[in-house]
Amino acid sequence: MLKPYHHIGLDFEIRYEALKYFVEHFLPRNRVTIVPLENSYIFAGLNELTIDAIVAKNAGCDTFMVGQNHAGLGMYYDHNTNKSILDRLIGIDITVEIASIYVYCEECKTLVSTSTCPHGQHHHISYNSSSILQLIELGLIPPAVLVRKEISALILSKRFPKRFENLQDLYTNILPQSGLLENHSEEEFYKELIKLYQTTSLT
Repeated sequence: MLKPYHHIGLDFEIRYEALKYFVEHFLPRNRVTIVPLENSYIFAGLNELTIDAIVAKNAGCDTFMVGQNHAGLGMYYDHNTNKSILDRLIGIDITVEIASIYVYCEECKTLVSTSTCPHGQHHHISYNSSSILQLIELGLIPPAVLVRKEISALILSKRFPKRFENLQDLYTNILPQSGLLENHSEEEFYKELIKLYQTTSLT
């Protein structure tokens, strides 16, 4: 995980906390390690992929996975085979595999690989990080099909602390209650609000 040398975009601390929450709650335990990398200005193009491969190797990994749409990958086709700049990675004893691009298909109603989905691009919802970050920077909740509601709630509550003038009244007025008087956090409010957006019986 790159730690930028500037303060543009989502704060590193918020990104780290969100990633840590995702790892702890949605991925197999003791199988994932987050490695914050400083001096991210040296991670450009091939340098980023090379240093990531070295970090993975030093952590004891035997395989390095990289997304097909990674900016520094330089994907091209040669004799009906995927090729990339990583084919010329020398001196690092690690297997490099290129992962397919995944999208949400409104016809399949699930996450699919673009290489196996039978439907066209016009049915696909892409996981474009810059677009998702733009929604978050504007204070908008990303659709749950793009970002898990728990992650959106965590990020927005940290990105816009004390955003609501009277959170408890707002919570009581528009969300279902257990019947008890309780204080609720902004993170809880976002989670419940996202559930309302997912209600489909009236649409």
